[in-house]
Amino acid sequence: MVNASCPAGPAFEGGAISCGMPGLTGAIEKVAIESDGSMRVQVIGDGPAEGICGSGLVDLLGELLRTGRINHLGRFEHDEGRIVLDAKGDRTISFNESDINELAQAKGANVAGLQILFQNFGIRFEDLDVLYLAGGFGRHLNVQSSKRIVRLIVDPAVI
Repeated sequence: MVNASCPAGPAFEGGAISCGMPGLTGAIEKVAIESDGSMRVQVIGDGPAEGICGSGLVDLLGELLRTGRINHLGRFEHDEGRIVLDAKGDRTISFNESDINELAQAKGANVAGLQILFQNFGIRFEDLDVLYLAGGFGRHLNVQSSKRIVRLIVDPAVI
């Protein structure tokens, strides 16, 4: 067993994300896009949404890819300037293309950390049996959403 730490936490905990926040009460932690295009969100504490946390961001990116609202380069399709997740509370919670760039950098930090680790041990990505993510982010992360965004913005030849 080997461990590593990569400097991605701030982005996944809301830093530099337009409506980002840590996984606290009021954070959108799960996102699904319905067949009619509407957003279904789950908020920590079941109250009004105040922002979106890391697990919600990963879900959102996965759903945006699944529904074709962003492309594999992380760009909005159909001339959308932003995506509104929730407008029921005092604050409209939205997601911008610049937020995708922030998340891509954080994801890139994780990939770089894994590459260095793998190079030092002479293994490849496909040799990995289990990957543990620590903390609340790892505990609440949707594995299917995570798998869906693996190739987002990252050169497939790297993985």
